Amino acid sequence: MLKNKIILTLLVFVCLSGCSIKIGRTVHAPQHHDHTTHEHNGHHKNNEHSPHRADALTHKEIKAAASLPSSADRFLLLHNIAKRNNLSPDAQVALIHTLFNRVTSSADRFTMLNTLIDNPAFSETAHHTILDNIKRIPSSADRLSVLKKLSEVTHNKPLLEAQPSNQLSSDPSEDAK
Repeated sequence: MLKNKIILTLLVFVCLSGCSIKIGRTVHAPQHHDHTTHEHNGHHKNNEHSPHRADALTHKEIKAAASLPSSADRFLLLHNIAKRNNLSPDAQVALIHTLFNRVTSSADRFTMLNTLIDNPAFSETAHHTILDNIKRIPSSADRLSVLKKLSEVTHNKPLLEAQPSNQLSSDPSEDAK
């Protein structure tokens, strides 16, 4: 029974990793085409520093972090990704969705949202995604804090605090007029 479990585990690992096994006949591993490879005059030029490739790697990192069994470990890896200055809008949205779906600590969610909002690459698309999911932040104080921070980023100034309606002016003599 244990032997069967070990064999099954190895087979699942091999299938998920894209490797091939030779059992009685030759099996070839699938060929992966690199979309960043360009052909110039019969020569292949591999563009390893393209934004598309970096974004694809970031998405794989996000998926890998999401698959970790510990919410704290997921948070640590996702938080490090959120700190990157060159995050694409798509990667930011993927981070936000992964954060809400896979990180259970409200404090960790709040910390990561603040980190992402403070990121120089913070995008309008990410801003909309946070607003679409704002009700998923359980604490109303944290929701308010995130909304204020989003407003500051959008308008480059802090929100004005609500003033009581009975304060029409700062000079009492003006109110008497």
